[in-house]
Amino acid sequence: MKNYIDKQIGLNEEKQSQNTNTSSKNERIKQLTKINLRRRNLIQKRISAANSRLKLGVNPSMVTSAIDKYIQASQKNPNLKHFDILRKLPAQNRNQLSPVINALPLPIIVNASNVQFNRALRDIKLKEETEILNEQFNPPAMLLLKRQAIRVFPNGQRVVMYSDNKYGLTFPVPYDYDKGFGVVNTSGTMQNQPAAKGYVNEEMIPIIFASGEQIEVEKQTMDKISKVHALLNEENKSRLKDMTLQDKEAFEKVKQFAELIK
Repeated sequence: MKNYIDKQIGLNEEKQSQNTNTSSKNERIKQLTKINLRRRNLIQKRISAANSRLKLGVNPSMVTSAIDKYIQASQKNPNLKHFDILRKLPAQNRNQLSPVINALPLPIIVNASNVQFNRALRDIKLKEETEILNEQFNPPAMLLLKRQAIRVFPNGQRVVMYSDNKYGLTFPVPYDYDKGFGVVNTSGTMQNQPAAKGYVNEEMIPIIFASGEQIEVEKQTMDKISKVHALLNEENKSRLKDMTLQDKEAFEKVKQFAELIK
């Protein structure tokens, strides 16, 4: 009889222990569920804040779900590196995470305190605004060039002029006609090449004197000289032409004379 009672007591104690373990296990599950829920709410709140301030263009709820899967994969395989975990995620989750982790490190989103997260978000926003501001003063990454004209100079040099209408830029490019445009003369600075002079501004015309010296003259001035030339007889036309191309001093006299003619 005593053995029977001891046996029943032992069974009851074992059952109570099992019930206690089950209750304890359920309690731990509830606690973990609460912790995971709080963590998920915190992550989603932070993703929403980052999405708003950094203009990430993501769905906070979907990104939060992707981060949950990332955390689960990390807990199952603690030795896996960041990129190995990402490769294990479905492509949809990787695409959802990409804009976020390119802007903010995951540890900052998941593990940092609110103060650390807000400071990181502020610093990234400040850096982004600074880069945008600096970019306004940098040369553009690309220009759209259009060919305006091709000019052949007295020495046989050919120069093609390209312009960018958006920025008001003009580029003279000397090239070899026999070899084609693929062979471009880029030696030295273009401003030092006689063939390129007069091409930076279409209103300027190059004049080469008999001595080989070259100057740039406003198109308006040359138009006035041309009008005077048209009014002269053949003999004076020849004399005016000779004076115009003789030297700089003679050219100035022709220029002053042309200015007087209305």
